[in-house]
Amino acid sequence: MIKTAYKTMQESTKIAIFTHITPDCDGVASSIALKLHLEEIGKKVQLFCDDVLSDYLKFLPKSETYKSIIDDEYDLFIVLDCVNLNRIGKLNEVVVKQQNTIAIDHHPGFDNFAKINISNPNASSTGEMLFEFFKQNNISITKEMAECLYASIASDTGGFIQSNTNIKVFDYIKQLLELNINYNYINEKLFFSKTINQTLLYKTALNNSKLYFDNKALISILTEKDFKTSNSTVNDTQGIIGELRCINTVKICLLLSEKEKNSFSVSIRSKDNISSNALARIYGGGGHFYASGCVIKGKLKHILPKLLENIEKVLNNECDN
Repeated sequence: MIKTAYKTMQESTKIAIFTHITPDCDGVASSIALKLHLEEIGKKVQLFCDDVLSDYLKFLPKSETYKSIIDDEYDLFIVLDCVNLNRIGKLNEVVVKQQNTIAIDHHPGFDNFAKINISNPNASSTGEMLFEFFKQNNISITKEMAECLYASIASDTGGFIQSNTNIKVFDYIKQLLELNINYNYINEKLFFSKTINQTLLYKTALNNSKLYFDNKALISILTEKDFKTSNSTVNDTQGIIGELRCINTVKICLLLSEKEKNSFSVSIRSKDNISSNALARIYGGGGHFYASGCVIKGKLKHILPKLLENIEKVLNNECDN
């Protein structure tokens, strides 16, 4: 399938590459790495995302070239880091009609929505999958591509500390480091650089946090008013959920961010063999065992009681993973 996918790319002239809404570094950086190679072999490539990129991603090369509207014709559509086509937002209205499509993804529950599907739920990241894609097709990885792949893998493993980090990941990172990439700069941008507005938003998230079920669950809610007050957006919540997860008694934590009136983007993190994915799937979302997400619509006073009921079921292992 990997060989077939690359042959299809080679036979195409104009290629569109998509990543998911609420874009993260894995989706964006892996897309850029693929774009860099395809342009190197003479293809015209456009990146798409039905959302605004967070400031922390703008250090990546070509990040400024992303578009949110398809205003041209393409002969190949590639979707990266998406478990299903709904993850690309309104752009799916165009992509779903296309015949020549490729999808590459590492999330459990991937629904094989493309003509050519490459899925590996055991991979740490889409960046890891692209590294293998390049190697298996004998594609030389340039320094710029390597820096994007490093950023992809580093971000989706939480700086190589999460459970999806393994010997293979470190082997791939070793090979990327051998290309003399500036990994210190990438780490600084990914993990140690926040704007004042992001810091204010983090403070608000802490203040809005509430503990439940003998301090085993935590929910923090950021409303439209909170984002307006801190002059920030949902994309500025990057990293907050990881900090909330650090509370030693908490086994599952949720960050509800009001993206639109009564529509909440929900980030879920868990530990100690509690499945965040089980909770996300109840609401039509998904992800990984310890890191997932979904969207919940409705007024808080209506959605919170049922959400707490579902969290209790997950804590008691009463839901399918």
